[in-house]
Amino acid sequence: MVKANPKEWPDYEVQELYVLPANQVVLPRDLLERIAHDDEGMADLADFEELKRLLRLQQP
Repeated sequence: MVKANPKEWPDYEVQELYVLPANQVVLPRDLLERIAHDDEGMADLADFEELKRLLRLQQP
């Protein structure tokens, strides 16, 4: 991941902007932590549905 130059995006409000390689996606940390740190091995189905939805949104 490389940090993008906000000056290259003149008509956008840029707080932090990163350029990601084509094979990577951005996901909320809390969602990944809920799935990864499930002690019972039975993560909430809603979390998996949210993960699938976010992955579909970021498909090319």
